[in-house]
Amino acid sequence: MKKIVAVLLALALCMSVALAETVAVTGTWYLNQVSVDGTSMAPAALGMEMTMTLNEDNTASMDAMGEVVEGTWAMEGESVVITFEGDPLAFTLVEGNLTAELSGATMTFGKERTEVEIFTAGEAKADAVMADYNGTWNATLVDMLGMQLPMADMGTSMQLIVEDGKVTMISGEDSVEGVCTVENGVLVIEEDISIQLHEGDVLTMTLDMSEDLSMTYYFEKVVE
Repeated sequence: MKKIVAVLLALALCMSVALAETVAVTGTWYLNQVSVDGTSMAPAALGMEMTMTLNEDNTASMDAMGEVVEGTWAMEGESVVITFEGDPLAFTLVEGNLTAELSGATMTFGKERTEVEIFTAGEAKADAVMADYNGTWNATLVDMLGMQLPMADMGTSMQLIVEDGKVTMISGEDSVEGVCTVENGVLVIEEDISIQLHEGDVLTMTLDMSEDLSMTYYFEKVVE
């Protein structure tokens, strides 16, 4: 009798563990982050969305920008192996997220969709003078093709140091110095680059990369 009870208890324990795993991974997962070579970005900021749905019957589906594929999933040890179109991919459950390596990129899925807020600079200060621009400014965000990416997630940095008509631009390990003036409230560097001061101590700098591509950098003032 004792052996039977022990076997039943062991079986119940295994079932409870399996149930816990099922409850933990079933449901819809949202791709919230992609990291490549130390640079992380939120797909939502790029106008992209991908979801995975893991069903209790071990079937699965993936919706990538409206393209849906069907597959299966299974627990293999501590990994969640999801197979789409014959290609298995092992995910690890870490702190409530599913992560996997694919083609050199780390994909992180969460049960909740990460909302991306679109930053909008305040009203331009048309009466700004040189004293308003003086100081150190760090780029925090870049807007490109309608997508906003935090500089920290891109693994790069940019800084402006303005001091009474002189400007230093530091990008990574590169540094360039020049002269600047203020015309109609706009800071003009070497007659080529225009920088606008906005309410809330935010600078915007737009660079035209080509006829079809421009990038707007947002800077915040460093408070000493």
